[in-house]
Amino acid sequence: MPSTPLQLSVAEFKDADHWRWVLSDSNGAFLADHSVALDRSDAHYPGFLNLDSYVYQHADREKWPDDDIRILDEVGAWMGTQVLGSIGETIVSCGTPMPSGKFCRIPPRPICQIRWL
Repeated sequence: MPSTPLQLSVAEFKDADHWRWVLSDSNGAFLADHSVALDRSDAHYPGFLNLDSYVYQHADREKWPDDDIRILDEVGAWMGTQVLGSIGETIVSCGTPMPSGKFCRIPPRPICQIRWL
């Protein structure tokens, strides 16, 4: 499927740990949604809040860079399921995502892992 502009918006925002994503196509047609309910007691939650600090605190410096990569993989997998859910798979199925927008910040490296179709 060719790349198509998508819009990912937040609906039903409750707080910083609970909201619902809604993914629409460029015409506003609904494609997918995902309810987010993050658990602050989850071991990966601090990595979601501050990934650089989390990696620095948890990686074994003697095993660099392998341990850093392991942690990035673990947090990325957690973010892919907990934060994006099935929306991630829908985004990938629509083509390569290219973030844009007034408030968009592109991270220095891809983080969230999405199961490729």
